[in-house]
Amino acid sequence: MAAAMTDQSPDRARPEGADGPGDRSDRQPEAAATECFPSEGCLLGIDFGTKRIGVAYCDALQLVATPLHNYRRGSLNDDEQFFQAVIRDYQIVGAVVGLPVHISGDESRKSRQARDFAAWLTRRTSLPVQFQDERYSSVQADAQMNAAGLSEKRRKDSIDMVAARIILDDFLRSGG
Repeated sequence: MAAAMTDQSPDRARPEGADGPGDRSDRQPEAAATECFPSEGCLLGIDFGTKRIGVAYCDALQLVATPLHNYRRGSLNDDEQFFQAVIRDYQIVGAVVGLPVHISGDESRKSRQARDFAAWLTRRTSLPVQFQDERYSSVQADAQMNAAGLSEKRRKDSIDMVAARIILDDFLRSGG
């Protein structure tokens, strides 16, 4: 019965051969996605989630990261259209995806999902992808917004894109 599934919800299992995050049939080696990462040009920062994705971008000199959008995931087609539009509108040349790891540094099931998402993003957009440890990015985002006096509702509505900015900023400060 699984082969007959048509649900395109991004947080559900996909049948073998489906072209989406989580499909293992045509996963590219990680090195292929990261070997030609641009040292200049606008980058996308991504705080991956199965329901929402926080998005940030940086300037062409790769100096300043800015929160951009909290995207509520839809069908794979909707997800692709969203990212294609952002890439076009902001002239994005590469993406930095936050990699959720345990405090020990070990990867988790969520790490695998983020890697699967990054492989999907590369297949659908041709963007090269790098990963950035995202431990504590959401905690830092919440603390920054709390310090700025944002209400709990505003913090909740903005946390993913602020976490994406922190992920991208950490990547930029580390020298990529």
